[in-house]
Amino acid sequence: MTDFLFSKSARLLVAVGAIATLAGCASRSDILSRDAARVYTSDRGREVITDCLQNRLTSEVITSRVERRADENIVSFGSTMGGAILVFIVRDQGAGSVIEMRRRFSITPGRLNAETCF
Repeated sequence: MTDFLFSKSARLLVAVGAIATLAGCASRSDILSRDAARVYTSDRGREVITDCLQNRLTSEVITSRVERRADENIVSFGSTMGGAILVFIVRDQGAGSVIEMRRRFSITPGRLNAETCF
């Protein structure tokens, strides 16, 4: 048991748990006020990307929320405790879209799955 407590996996498990706990404190507006962590462009339309994000990430990040506006869609994902951890702003650009990713932490579950939508 002592070996497990000091193992790399145990430390990683504790770190992930701490991040998940802190993510519960972040509001969607807090994350939206941050600069974009990454900006993507895509040939796909805004609605296609929005639907793809929601379908790909809800199994990983559990909660999702989509706000459709005239000029953009805001797709946010959060922890089971209600805090937002990842937000995408999807805007039309020509025949395609531009996507801004904003996040609570540099280690963000679901980011790689999200990138398959672009």
